Amino acid sequence: MSITNQNMTRIFDIHTNTQTILDDAPSYSDPEEAFKDVIKGDKKRLAAYKGYLDLLRDYSGNSLLHVAVLVENVDLVKFFLERRFDVYYRNKANKNSWDLALRSQNKEIVRLFSDHESLYKERNDELVAKNSSLLNQTKILEKNNLELTRKNNSLETENNILRLHNKRFRDEVDILTADNNELKESNKRLKTSLDNMMKSFKK
Repeated sequence: MSITNQNMTRIFDIHTNTQTILDDAPSYSDPEEAFKDVIKGDKKRLAAYKGYLDLLRDYSGNSLLHVAVLVENVDLVKFFLERRFDVYYRNKANKNSWDLALRSQNKEIVRLFSDHESLYKERNDELVAKNSSLLNQTKILEKNNLELTRKNNSLETENNILRLHNKRFRDEVDILTADNNELKESNKRLKTSLDNMMKSFKK
């Protein structure tokens, strides 16, 4: 199913009330011109655009990639895919550019989307693998942290026991010291008594 540029020019006659998402774009005085350039197949200004091309929308909610697929411009489709346009973004008719590519039955465009999907899947698989690796590392770290926490709790328990023992030893030392002082006093009294007795005998 082929759609001519003439038909697309009529379909995408972008009116002045078109809602677009803009960025600083020194190569375009009017961002709506980007859609006209896609229809005309003019890649020069699109390539020079300094803003976010993938954020531009026409009145039907189409992205530039939608329009490139509709006019079956293989070069621009490739260009937009290389710029990582969102192939799953849906316009107001609830169609994404993938849907339009399949509808067009253009083998080159379908191949480009398929290759892009494969690359996307490959990158996604890499990210999933990395994420899985990070999750495993996190689990290992959590396990190690749990083990360290247990050891720390065990050490704290032992430390508390040692503190109790130390306190008991100090208490015992205090008791022994008091007993020793008392014995010293008793010895002192006994010595005094003996001295008195010796004096008595001498008399």
